[in-house]
Amino acid sequence: MSSIQGKITAGYLILAFGVGSFVLFASADLRFLERRVQEGVAIAAFQETAQEMRRHEKNYFLYRARGEAGEDLAAGRSSAVELAAGLEGAALSAVASGDELAALKRTLGDYRRLLDQATPPEGELRAAGHALSEQSERLSERERASLVTTARQSRHLLFWSVGALLLLGLAGGQVMYRIVGRPLRQLEEQLEPLAQGRFNAFAMVSDDREIVSFTQALNRMLEELELRRRQVLQSEKLASLGTL
Repeated sequence: MSSIQGKITAGYLILAFGVGSFVLFASADLRFLERRVQEGVAIAAFQETAQEMRRHEKNYFLYRARGEAGEDLAAGRSSAVELAAGLEGAALSAVASGDELAALKRTLGDYRRLLDQATPPEGELRAAGHALSEQSERLSERERASLVTTARQSRHLLFWSVGALLLLGLAGGQVMYRIVGRPLRQLEEQLEPLAQGRFNAFAMVSDDREIVSFTQALNRMLEELELRRRQVLQSEKLASLGTL
């Protein structure tokens, strides 16, 4: 035989499972969003380094005639080495496809070979730097768009998860009403004839152990009341006979 206590315990376990699943899902979604943000930061740093390298490149060609471009050339080479290290990072590998990474490495390799020459050719170096800037800009734009899409999807998933949790709570409330509220309401309706002096037996309104025990106790009480009523009637009849 089932029991209300067991059903309530099962309901709490289901609710706890739903809340725990929501927390785990939200944590996983936040970790994914955090990883995407870190990838975006890595892409932004890569693009910033590429822009810094191009700035040193422009300063080198601008001040080369004055003999003041040695530091800019060295700084440009240092930035190129930093970009090469960034291309080997996990963040860029997770965002860029294999062909994009290969193209970036090939363009950066050409740029570094030109930059390592004693007198880098201006036209070829500017062309390689421009191609590298365009590639990094496209990668950065796509990552920003992907990050916005990911944030929007995460917000929608969060709303849907909260809605599902609320529906689970409402469904649990309806089940609890059917388990406890409805049988008690039916017993209350069966108590009305008792107030009018009619001792009708209570019908079983639930298979739960607590409701069955309560109904049986009410029926035993009614039997006892009926017995007492008959005894009182018998006593009244004997008293009336004695009076006669």
